[in-house]
Amino acid sequence: MSARKKARGRSASGRSTPASRRTWDRPDVASRIAWTYLATLIALVVAGIVLLIVNSLADSVWCQLPDENDALTCRLGWDILGAGLAFVLAFGAVVRPLKLDVWAWLALIALLAGWVALAMGPTWLSGWWAWAVLALVPAVAAALSAPWWPKPPGRVAHRVVLVALAVAGVTGAVFVYLAG
Repeated sequence: MSARKKARGRSASGRSTPASRRTWDRPDVASRIAWTYLATLIALVVAGIVLLIVNSLADSVWCQLPDENDALTCRLGWDILGAGLAFVLAFGAVVRPLKLDVWAWLALIALLAGWVALAMGPTWLSGWWAWAVLALVPAVAAALSAPWWPKPPGRVAHRVVLVALAVAGVTGAVFVYLAG
């Protein structure tokens, strides 16, 4: 069967294919989840390498403070900033080659920022299971960013919701950080 006939919803004999067998009715979420986890793994490796570099620079150059507690706080801040930024940028860089789109990147940023806001703030998300929730973030981001609506009105609304989630997550993380 040719790709053109399959795309039109027709079988090789010319009869219409039932809606349940058309490939564009729903996205392939399982492969999106797998590719998102692979992109997350690559981004974590890059973030780890950047963390080693930033940690050594912060220790020897940027955080030369007389008080040891202030120096540790300074180093921790640089480590978090460097590794977090490296992770976000590395994930964004590997999104396209790994068959994902920018919306997967945005959904991951939204969920990670929301997790940081909940885990760092005075909320219910603490303890060992906060890390279990973090392990599910790439899968949820892949499902959230999947193209569930093929037509423009639904697609636009879906993207507006993703942008709103990202803005809310980043705002919450910044607020928790500034609140101390």
